[in-house]
Amino acid sequence: MENCSLPDDIDPTTPNAIGLLFNGQQVPIRKNEKFMSTNTADKTEGRTKAYAFDIPMRFVEEPFPKTFTIQFLLGTIKDEQFIEESKSDIYTLTITE
Repeated sequence: MENCSLPDDIDPTTPNAIGLLFNGQQVPIRKNEKFMSTNTADKTEGRTKAYAFDIPMRFVEEPFPKTFTIQFLLGTIKDEQFIEESKSDIYTLTITE
């Protein structure tokens, strides 16, 4: 995602959280969770383990070529509720074959 513009982190003491919109629909981002925050990462061998985003393959069907949109919801988690602060740019994913 070249030239990704994200907002400034207004309060670095509050964990940031992200969600995923795929073709305008919110989908689970990892481990069937709708949001992932900076304080939920697992640790492995003394370091934080990064998580990949799961592309919802149930939406990726033939016929191809087909174009999809991806957008990130950006915010924080407070009292187990997501508080949206902004959204990323909309990115496109085109599958040709």
